[in-house]
Amino acid sequence: MRNKMIIVKNADAKKLESIRENAIRYFQSCIDGLEYDHYNVNTLMVSQILENPITHNCSFVIMGECSNDERITAFFDRRQKEWMEKNKDSCDIQLVEYNIKAA
Repeated sequence: MRNKMIIVKNADAKKLESIRENAIRYFQSCIDGLEYDHYNVNTLMVSQILENPITHNCSFVIMGECSNDERITAFFDRRQKEWMEKNKDSCDIQLVEYNIKAA
């Protein structure tokens, strides 16, 4: 199963917290009204901010949707691209694509 994860980085922890809050609002609004509207984006999709103890650079991760349904995958791919485009000037963004092997 193909999946995508966004890594968001910034040296300014306060600025990154604002970007993280924006991501939570944005992705929560994407799932409101869908069958997943019980899903808590703040705890299940967007990670807490992690600080590198050496460089003090900060980052957080936005998980992908991990679905086998191509319609859901396409929907979230569009939303990820849209969010990245809107935020690319305020932070460093890296999209990571990976496969999840079935158990």
